[in-house]
Amino acid sequence: MAIPECTPLPRLPTPGEIVFPGGATLSQVLAASSEIPSSLDAATNLLAQASPALAPVMPLFNIVDAVQALVACMEAVPDALGPPPDPGKMAGALSDLVPKVAKLADLVPQLAAPRLVLGMIDTLIDYLEGVRDQIEAIVLQVERTAKALDRANELGDASLADIATCSQANTQAQLQAMADALAPVDTLAGGLNTLLELLGLPAVPPMADLVDAADPSSSLATIDPVITTLTELRAAVPLP
Repeated sequence: MAIPECTPLPRLPTPGEIVFPGGATLSQVLAASSEIPSSLDAATNLLAQASPALAPVMPLFNIVDAVQALVACMEAVPDALGPPPDPGKMAGALSDLVPKVAKLADLVPQLAAPRLVLGMIDTLIDYLEGVRDQIEAIVLQVERTAKALDRANELGDASLADIATCSQANTQAQLQAMADALAPVDTLAGGLNTLLELLGLPAVPPMADLVDAADPSSSLATIDPVITTLTELRAAVPLP
């Protein structure tokens, strides 16, 4: 009988890092689990950190880029005036300045707010639709579990009754977790309402109590109107 070849386990990847302007550093955080992370896991971990970290830095880069382009325009003024006048350098500097200044428009609240509002509304709609779909599945599960428990009582089957009772407890815990998870979403909605007021639009309704863990069927009747309200608000957002 041939002895299987022993395949050595891979070594932990060399820790990577991304250095930001000013010296701030993002370092990989690898899970200390039973499986040794691969280089792909390590790179994915670092990229997942870099994406949100870059977001607040990009406007600063755009400002610096626009300032440099503006300085280039000012340096081209003497050549443009002459003698002899040479507007070529100025024309090139201006063509470089225009798109860079245009990027700064995203920093103006009246121009940036609509796109931010649309993104937040779309995210809330997707979230609530997902919650609604889960509740619909849970309602069906509750009905099946109730029938199983009734049948277990009819048959005097203690094992089946225990399984059904455990399922009911787990379902209740899942519903309570969904209800509790809406509290932070309501905080996000509060920030959205500030932006909607800036745009002259009505506020979104409260969301903290949309899921009733004791009566999941009633939750379906409260979630759908909120989704409809968000959809109507989305259509009313004025785009620049």
